[in-house]
Amino acid sequence: MIEFRVKPYIWIEALRRRAEAAGAFVMIIKRGDPDGGSLVIWVENQDRKVDIYTAQTQMNGQRAWYKESGLSPERAQPRIAALEQMDCDMWVIEITDKMGRHFIDEPILEV
Repeated sequence: MIEFRVKPYIWIEALRRRAEAAGAFVMIIKRGDPDGGSLVIWVENQDRKVDIYTAQTQMNGQRAWYKESGLSPERAQPRIAALEQMDCDMWVIEITDKMGRHFIDEPILEV
């Protein structure tokens, strides 16, 4: 069986469209490898609390997201910088949404 994986830039464009259609603001903070870069999503709500979602491939080959919740922007920035040092091909997407929605349609696991 051949597994089909959507390239990051296509997945990000779909996420952006879903989020903007729902009234959120989306910005690509860092562009990674369009064919295989890892994904990190920064979601900020109206209270300026940040949730960070990092994508990981599970043992079954499916993608799941790990969530770090309720960080201040000052605590979230160094976390993103550390992730960037580990993966120079990483994409960083920021979503600003009053309700703190992430618009991810894959499993999410709490860290």
